[in-house]
Amino acid sequence: MKMIRLVTHLAVFTIGAGVGIYWGVNHPDQAADIAQREQIAATKAKIEILEKFGSSIPNGQQMLDDEKKKLGDTTQPAN
Repeated sequence: MKMIRLVTHLAVFTIGAGVGIYWGVNHPDQAADIAQREQIAATKAKIEILEKFGSSIPNGQQMLDDEKKKLGDTTQPAN
């Protein structure tokens, strides 16, 4: 039973990855937009965590400033 589950999970993962790659290749503008939104969301999450715990981390304030700078860079339209 575990082997069937493993094979099924691998098959679904492979199909999902293949579809994602196919879609990204055939729709590059939309894929770039999704990637940019993911990057912005990840950077905002990092900033939120650093604001909460940055004072207890060595170089926390510097890391926070760097992430805020990245967020400013990612919100600018790409040329």
